[in-house]
Amino acid sequence: MAGSRLEVARFGMYLFFPIGLMYYFGLPYYFEKYIKNTSLLPPKEELQKNKDLLEKYRIEREKRQTHDD
Repeated sequence: MAGSRLEVARFGMYLFFPIGLMYYFGLPYYFEKYIKNTSLLPPKEELQKNKDLLEKYRIEREKRQTHDD
């Protein structure tokens, strides 16, 4: 009969482990502490630096293309 108890315990783990994770990570405390203050975009200074660098690379690429023709 140990096999059926093991199956029940395993089923309980398979069922309640994902539910427990969803409960923990869905709490307002977790959201406010870890997610609310994050941003998907870098700071504006970093964006401007990247735009300038991309413009420089674009100009260099265009110069190379005109020299190759």
